[in-house]
Amino acid sequence: MKGGDHPGEALARIERRLGAHAGLKMPAWLVSSRVSDRMQALGLATMEQYLDALESRGELDALAESLRVGETSFFRHKGHMGALRRLVAPDLAARHADDKRVRAWSAGCASGEEPYTLAMLLAEAMPPERSWRLEVLATDISEEALAVARQGCYRAEALRSLPAALRDRWFERTGDGWRVNDELGRIVRFERRNLNEDHVRVRAMDVILCRNVLIYFDDATVSQVVARLSAALVPGGVLLVGVSESLLRFSTELRCESRRGVFVYRRPG
Repeated sequence: MKGGDHPGEALARIERRLGAHAGLKMPAWLVSSRVSDRMQALGLATMEQYLDALESRGELDALAESLRVGETSFFRHKGHMGALRRLVAPDLAARHADDKRVRAWSAGCASGEEPYTLAMLLAEAMPPERSWRLEVLATDISEEALAVARQGCYRAEALRSLPAALRDRWFERTGDGWRVNDELGRIVRFERRNLNEDHVRVRAMDVILCRNVLIYFDDATVSQVVARLSAALVPGGVLLVGVSESLLRFSTELRCESRRGVFVYRRPG
């Protein structure tokens, strides 16, 4: 490693390496703060030394993890939940009346509230036959977040936005909190995936939620990720992104539909 870089140049190189690895485009002050924390944890004195440490994929993952916001909750954004319940779920029930199989993907699932919400919503919305096969793939780049999600244990305040009837149907009491019951747990499968990596391939999804993830990517990465998400959808499948995110300025085959102020992106066909 060549020494003598100005701190600003070294930070810019760290940002480029982080962007190439995870597609993240974070404020420079935030990256600098997290780099300082990681340097202290590793006992390093200079950013040049830390750049050497970033040759390790493990340290790249650790830095990306330190930048993760991960804010989430059950039934977050009522507009999205309404669109899923009123528009998406009935359409899926009609499309899959014969095979009774629905597949969904929570891309950027954080600590699990979103995929468990999606699983509950789909299970409640399908016609009452017990033969429906619901599958929710939940992915995130953060092993720390996935460990929490797999446990499926949440404090009582985390379920404050969950209707009591759903809480009692899909959760079990555990001391001062609640745990996802076995029936709900069987629907959701957690995997570590980096949306910025070319080899990530998911297919045949009826609905994808990728909310409050794209805002952390630069435009080039957003285009690549949206192309992968689009390819993962079946014809007629839908993608929901965050309320502060929009795909209208990006070139994509997805068709934008506005439903009561909520944008739903549908793959043609």
